[in-house]
Amino acid sequence: MSAAISTVPPGALAGRSAIVTGAAGGIGLAIAKKLHQLGAEVTIMDRDVERARKAAEPLLAAGCTVVGGDVREEDDLKALFDHAIAAFGKVDILVNNAGIAEQVIPTVDQQLDKWQRLMDVHLRAAFITSQLFARHVLGRQGQGSIVNISSITALRPMRGSNGYVVAKAGLAMMTQTMAAEWSGQGIRVNAVAPGFTRTSLAGKPGELGADFSDVLARIPMQRMGRPDEIAEVAAFLASDAASYVSGAMIPVDGGWAVNCGP
Repeated sequence: MSAAISTVPPGALAGRSAIVTGAAGGIGLAIAKKLHQLGAEVTIMDRDVERARKAAEPLLAAGCTVVGGDVREEDDLKALFDHAIAAFGKVDILVNNAGIAEQVIPTVDQQLDKWQRLMDVHLRAAFITSQLFARHVLGRQGQGSIVNISSITALRPMRGSNGYVVAKAGLAMMTQTMAAEWSGQGIRVNAVAPGFTRTSLAGKPGELGADFSDVLARIPMQRMGRPDEIAEVAAFLASDAASYVSGAMIPVDGGWAVNCGP
């Protein structure tokens, strides 16, 4: 199958610096590659720093950087921004992509520590990075773009997923509230809502998207998405091609959301 056709002109992000969290593989790595392809200097953060360095070797050779850290740790996130600013002088684009999968189980059996981990990785971390980003951009009276990677499951209830889905729905609402606050100050805030996409998060039994036959039956396009298709939309939102777009969440789901979901 051919790669997604770019909606953003070559060089559109030249001279800009971007941070992408959770980018050792899958959607995050695809986004980092796309932003760099469009000219951005990219700082990748991932807990598995060695995997990230190996996956991002072509980007590192071109001057991009990789930082190890846990998005649940505020000090690691502060160090991420310090590193990116030291390397590239500023940060213009923030992509909150870091995520973990959830075992789909009855709510009465949900362990609180695992539920809290989902909130910390998907929601709390994005709040902290967005706050750090806004302080940086507003402090230098610049322009900036935040792209949150939410999920199509944030739009509909999903039985047995009171962690992942709730956290992603919270991220979608946080996108809107921050857009309402910061759009007039030069910071656009948007989200992408990926549908079921072929990544490591969708390939383990019992986790979201693992029952491929059931998933495909509910997708009008009859296939799962690819990371590069998500990356194209994220790059569009990060760029000036979306200069009048803020507070939006764009589904990239093959039509799943309009087909009644699970």
